[in-house]
Amino acid sequence: MNDYMVIATVGSKDYLTRIFSSSFYSAERKILDLSISGKHTCGVTSCIAYDDSTITSENFLFSAFHSQPVTFDELKKIIECRNDEIRKNDEKEGRIAELEIQIETLQAELKLLKE
Repeated sequence: MNDYMVIATVGSKDYLTRIFSSSFYSAERKILDLSISGKHTCGVTSCIAYDDSTITSENFLFSAFHSQPVTFDELKKIIECRNDEIRKNDEKEGRIAELEIQIETLQAELKLLKE
């Protein structure tokens, strides 16, 4: 098991957290598995893990500088809030589609009654 620094994008904001895991992949999965996929977006839109050997890369340094440091528990809460937003938006979109169909049906019925 190793320490990994993971940068995850939730919404339009980057977050930096530390995760203890067995591999890059499993460190990233710990975050990605918390996310849902909505009709138009995902809770976590990107995620990349770094270990001791890659933490000095320019990519990590630039990304970390522009990320908000959070604990893993804080990141879980942020992701769940984003997931809730996605669920609500998807539900609204579905309800709007249902209402538009009802409106079309009622307008067609009204037209027939007026004739």
